[in-house]
Amino acid sequence: MYTRSFHFHTLCQLRASALISLMLRFVALLVLIAGMAIASPPAYAAGTLASGTSKASLSGSQTGIGAQIFADINAGLPAVSASSVAWGDYDNDGRLDILLTGYSSSLGNIARVYHNDGGGSFTAINAGLPGVYQGSVAWGDYDNDGKLDILLSGYSSAYGNIARVYHNDGGGSFSDVNAGLPGVNNSSVAWGDYDNDGRLDILLAGSSSTGNIARVYRNNGNGSFSDISAGLITTTAMAASRILMPACQECTGVR
Repeated sequence: MYTRSFHFHTLCQLRASALISLMLRFVALLVLIAGMAIASPPAYAAGTLASGTSKASLSGSQTGIGAQIFADINAGLPAVSASSVAWGDYDNDGRLDILLTGYSSSLGNIARVYHNDGGGSFTAINAGLPGVYQGSVAWGDYDNDGKLDILLSGYSSAYGNIARVYHNDGGGSFSDVNAGLPGVNNSSVAWGDYDNDGRLDILLAGSSSTGNIARVYRNNGNGSFSDISAGLITTTAMAASRILMPACQECTGVR
């Protein structure tokens, strides 16, 4: 009886020791995982701006515990609202340049390309684009000539609602190819080769003179684009998930 009780007591001790050992290993694993999470902070999308921001600025990345920190490099860009921005190396010098549109209280509606001079310095190149606000911009090489072209939409004080493709002629010069797109504001645009034919097509959404639209335009390969009647749901004033900025008399030119 004593022997049987001794063996049972010993077995319980062994099982308790094994359980404690397993729990200690589990706690050590949790500590290791927590340490890895602190050492590898989550990546945030550089270039994301808070709604309502009316300052155009660039930020340099710095590392920090638990988050990435960005510091304004004082690039000298004009403050804008109802804006759109895009990175693209238009002159193939290995440095990303800036395409910026929006309303400036001192300049009115603008659409500018800023050349990256290196060292955090950017210079407007006088690309000849019409100023727009409540628009959208995108870089893309639609004719596969190795130079990034511009897709631009928005409201222009001179032309009303526009949506245009500007060919990169080289040397900082861009020319309207008369792509035949409907003018839109409160808009969003994007390049993408939906049919894998090697040519970039256009996704266009916004408010046009005939109402809200959302369309795909096929690149015909000769500088023209054709609506493929994709059957997309037409957008509201909040076109393609872009937050509509409040209209103002200065932006529209109406007083």
